[in-house]
Amino acid sequence: MSSLHVRAVIAQRGIDVTLDVAAGETVALTGPNGAGKSSILGVIAGLLRPDEGEVRLGDRIVDTTPPHARGVALLAQDPLLFPHLSVLANVAFPPRARGVRRHQANELALRHLTEVGAETLAGRKPSHISGGQAQRVAVARALAADPELLLLDEPMASLDVDVRPALRQTLRTALEDRTAIIVTHDAADARALADRVVVIEHGHVVEDGPTERVLNEPQTPFAVRLVSGSIK
Repeated sequence: MSSLHVRAVIAQRGIDVTLDVAAGETVALTGPNGAGKSSILGVIAGLLRPDEGEVRLGDRIVDTTPPHARGVALLAQDPLLFPHLSVLANVAFPPRARGVRRHQANELALRHLTEVGAETLAGRKPSHISGGQAQRVAVARALAADPELLLLDEPMASLDVDVRPALRQTLRTALEDRTAIIVTHDAADARALADRVVVIEHGHVVEDGPTERVLNEPQTPFAVRLVSGSIK
């Protein structure tokens, strides 16, 4: 568990953002489509190089560190499970990639599947589980990477509304005492999961505060729409 400091300037996209996340804190990053939220996650994960800036994780500056060595796990809208592997093997993949022996990696995978309530799916292939179950497995796989920082890019956007509360509870448990950023357009996600809400518009931070303050006393038009549920 580490703190995060990121400064990212991407001139072509009009992005100039400075963001700090304390160790063990979950920040909800929200804003209109095209505001720069996913680009910021890309910079943090090492998938996008800014024109200028810095990414510091704990006491490490990771600007030139390749994505796989940063200690960052990115969970996208789609689970992106390996279709030819079982659920257990999918979750065991990150520790196996670090050189952990198969038996120990499988034990770790089963522990994380249990953590997200998906241990009964261990022997199935991704094609034989539901979308909500697949996203739980993706959460377990992200945790199995033992990241210092978790990035979640609208992890519930592709799920049916009736599935979201269960996954929200899974994430709430998984994010406890972990440093994380979750991109969302849903006030329910922010209220359930985040300690703090940061609103980005046109590539700049326009509102930043404790979750309850931002949601109960929104200061920007977007935050008002977020709370009212009028965001499409």
